[in-house]
Amino acid sequence: MAFGEYTFPGEANITPFFEANFSRAEISSENTGISQLTPVAPANNPFNPCNVNNPNGFDCGVLDNQFSGLVPGSGFEQFANAPGQSREVRSFFSIRGDRDNFEVTQEQYRGVLGVRGDLPFLGSSWTFEAAGVYSRSIGVSSRIGVRADRLALALGVDPTVPGGVELRAFGNTPLAGGPCDVAGLSNPDNAQPDLTQGCVPVNIFAGSNFNVPFGSFENPESAAYLLDSRDFRTVYEQTLISGFVTGDLFELPAGPVGVVVGAEWREDSIDSQPDAVAGQGLLFGFFADQGAKGSKWIRELYGEVSMPLIAGETLVEELNLDIAGRLTDEEFYGTNGTYSIKAGWRPVTPLLLRFTYGTSFRAPNLRENFLRGQTGFLNLGDPCAVPDIAFEALNGGYNPALDTRDPAILDNCRREGRDPTRVGINPQGTNVDNSQSVEIRTGGSLDIQPETSTSLTAGFSFEETLGGGWDIALGATYFDIQLRSSIVEPSSQFVVNDCFLRQDGQRSPFCERLSFDTDEANTRLLISDVNSGFINLNQEAVRGIDFNAAIDKDVTIGGEVFELGLNFRANHLIERSTLLIDDLGEASFDDDAGEFGLPQWTGLGVATVGWKDFRLTYQIRYVGDVAQDPLGVDPFSDAFGNGPDGNPAGVIGNTCLGGGSDNGVVAGDGVFCRDIGFADEIFYHTASLRYRTNDFTIIVGVDNLFDTAPPLISGGQGIPQIANTALGVGYDYDGTEFFASVSYNF
Repeated sequence: MAFGEYTFPGEANITPFFEANFSRAEISSENTGISQLTPVAPANNPFNPCNVNNPNGFDCGVLDNQFSGLVPGSGFEQFANAPGQSREVRSFFSIRGDRDNFEVTQEQYRGVLGVRGDLPFLGSSWTFEAAGVYSRSIGVSSRIGVRADRLALALGVDPTVPGGVELRAFGNTPLAGGPCDVAGLSNPDNAQPDLTQGCVPVNIFAGSNFNVPFGSFENPESAAYLLDSRDFRTVYEQTLISGFVTGDLFELPAGPVGVVVGAEWREDSIDSQPDAVAGQGLLFGFFADQGAKGSKWIRELYGEVSMPLIAGETLVEELNLDIAGRLTDEEFYGTNGTYSIKAGWRPVTPLLLRFTYGTSFRAPNLRENFLRGQTGFLNLGDPCAVPDIAFEALNGGYNPALDTRDPAILDNCRREGRDPTRVGINPQGTNVDNSQSVEIRTGGSLDIQPETSTSLTAGFSFEETLGGGWDIALGATYFDIQLRSSIVEPSSQFVVNDCFLRQDGQRSPFCERLSFDTDEANTRLLISDVNSGFINLNQEAVRGIDFNAAIDKDVTIGGEVFELGLNFRANHLIERSTLLIDDLGEASFDDDAGEFGLPQWTGLGVATVGWKDFRLTYQIRYVGDVAQDPLGVDPFSDAFGNGPDGNPAGVIGNTCLGGGSDNGVVAGDGVFCRDIGFADEIFYHTASLRYRTNDFTIIVGVDNLFDTAPPLISGGQGIPQIANTALGVGYDYDGTEFFASVSYNF
């Protein structure tokens, strides 16, 4: 780093300045985690233990029937695997050096050159500054891992068959000539040029694979062929030229009117280039990333005026007004204007009334515009798939009496053309799959719109020392923020959940981003594809009120001075909503205020007592009650804050209030079984004692003093949770904790 400046003699104080920075970081790590390989050996693979032609193999059809009880006369013969036939087998193991390492090199160059000085010909208060800034950041990353396409070929699987590279399909055609025989490929032109060079058949059942925590391939030739590097290089550049002039325009009775005007020009570019392994997603379990490339410029003019209108008058100790504006011209999104107004009125010295109103504009950034296609596979939960608990082979795969899903979820599935009593069950009714590997697609776009917003705040603050030495501070602020065309990148699981777990009866626009496998009758089965690319929400809004209060007083007891303090903070969330209008003009509105993670009331109270070098603190934290959206059509309200399932006998909820049968089925006596989708208010208590001198500070305390547990909820409610524990802002998951710290200054 280097910087400097020099001021020339003269009235204008002209001062050129410069700054130069360079940084380089080299980061490497090994054994960052255990990455699992789950390849499938085709039926005729020479190492397959279920290959009947393998001298060391087994007739796994016979073994399955013996160990599963699928013997003649059991009534389950239809589910048996036929003896005498080879079958595919999946192996699970981890290899040291497979995706558990990375190397990253980061470099940044930055230079600033400018000049500042005075403008005495405009007045003594006028100054200026102009500068240019150039920065260039370079990042290179590399990760070693097993190539999925090479692993497929080494197992005798055609990696050019859709799904073969990811080894997801069980039915890939084995190569006629055996492993690594390129002549057997269905379309060898699609293979990587080096795919068969050095190809070595691999035994995915070798004992060396299963060492803990990492295994190793049976021979170094296999490792040399299968392991490859996934490399990425990204260059980001920014050029900025800016300048401003500021000074006082004229004098008002309350003071000078200040002004600043300025201009900026900025150009940003990104060039993120993957190698073939990264671009095609060839590492096992890694997504394909095409990188990003593009540039854009933005030009801006801005100005602000600060006016002290009145001061020192009756009921107007101060009255100030600030007005600011900015004109933005963006290469792809045209010209837009924004402004803000701020006002402060102090009728008496202790009381300040304040008000602000403003707008904003944000064009999509480089990633949101120029991110090239990314694809990959993730295991997603499918709310429409029959849950394991409700699967019974004897009943054709589904037992409705054991299905704990909310009826609203089942209705959402049927609305999308999916039968929630059949999804995930194969045609023979022998197994259920409610979490499958789904292709995820995302990418940037020039079709997304810029974000704009309006924000309004209004409030007051009051500070005064009353008789008897009571120091009081009070304040409140109302805020109302509306963000239009907000740019979001929804996660793939969010897209699925918002489509099928909604409780308000509205169809989510995110349903349009899902694709499904279908059968011969065009029935929608499991999810096959999710588009999680950037999207504009029509509107997001948040409204609420912040409160704060503080009281301090010194009290003398027995000649000793005790410093007493009380501090309160509270927030009332009135609205936290989203509005999305689909291509057909249908609106979807969702207000999450009062739901999990967004309680309508939160608060904090802190009481302190200080005596000499000691300070005792007692804190109470409050999290208000929350509940998921009610069904809205249920006439049976109850103490749970939501209506019961309201279903006929034979349909269950997760919790029953007496009168229900042992398995939770509605008893038909008017006492319904209900889902728990709510949480009562919670108070958390913390106490601590601090001792501080000039050199030492010692703190001891207890957090969650009364071991208050987080709320428990039913499963399948669309609420983030671990087991039956709700995940939300403010909850304590650690129970009572004792803490202590010691610090020493020297």
